[in-house]
Amino acid sequence: MTARQPDLDDLSGEPRSFDLRDYWLIIRRHATLIVALTVLGAIAAAGYAVHSGHKYAATAQVLVTPPIEGSATGSSAQQLSAQVNMSTEQAVAQSPPVVLGAARLLHVRPSVLQAAAQHLTVTVPATTLTTSNVLQIAWQAKSPAAAQAGANAFANAYLSYRRQLLGSEINSQIARLSRSLASVQQQLTKLHTQLGRTSTSSPLHQSLALKLKPLDSAQGAYNSKIASLSIYNDSGGTLMPAARPLTPAGLGHKVILVLGALLGLLIGLVLAFVRDALDDRIRDAAQLEQKLGAPTLAVLPPDASLTDPESQAAEAVHTLRAMLAGMA
Repeated sequence: MTARQPDLDDLSGEPRSFDLRDYWLIIRRHATLIVALTVLGAIAAAGYAVHSGHKYAATAQVLVTPPIEGSATGSSAQQLSAQVNMSTEQAVAQSPPVVLGAARLLHVRPSVLQAAAQHLTVTVPATTLTTSNVLQIAWQAKSPAAAQAGANAFANAYLSYRRQLLGSEINSQIARLSRSLASVQQQLTKLHTQLGRTSTSSPLHQSLALKLKPLDSAQGAYNSKIASLSIYNDSGGTLMPAARPLTPAGLGHKVILVLGALLGLLIGLVLAFVRDALDDRIRDAAQLEQKLGAPTLAVLPPDASLTDPESQAAEAVHTLRAMLAGMA
């Protein structure tokens, strides 16, 4: 093996920096570890893919409509808002009453759906926040038919529950207004009775007559509000049913396998470089130079034999002797 010629002007030079060859040597030294971890990553990913199986996702959409049009006025319109809080509706679509309704439609126990809550996703698309009130209700299952049935069941259960809430709220408002109307009508009846018992020319008759006008106005207002409430839209919204998915959702098995192998490879490379950094053994002249901060004058083969003057070992020794003599 031939001797390396040093730079005689700088025997205490700076430690040599790493280059691509050094990285390649580290990878070669720990190739078994890297390959083993890459294979283990691929096997683990394959096991996960087989265990999880294919998943299908179906999405039903609900256009949520308010009970009152934007032109509605009056106290009843103020209490039944013309705007829909989509954040609230998003939470309602995942609430226990809706889960119970979906379980009835799917003919399963509510606990089954509650345990599989991670399969349900309710979102409000960002593109429709300012233009319409849309809820996207998605359900994941192991078959296309089950995914479609789940999404439609939750969408129908949500609409049914919303109709129930709106109907109850409207009926409550009608009942409150009806009680107020009955009180006004009772006052009017009493007032008309008193007017019939007094002389039209008496001051009492005139005083009682003045009370009729506001009571008549109140009676007309209550009747108008009750009539408007009775025609409010209590449908809750419009359902756009989910279509049956044709392809699985998420990552395919091949993609998962590749990702697992890449993750294993990455872990293997990291461990290889960590182990190499913690290993203080000297394997070649380059590592010796890096450790000592000095150049290598000559390298003798491990099976050096000096009996043959023409051998590489003998040549290296001659070169080393000449260099040392020149440096003396």
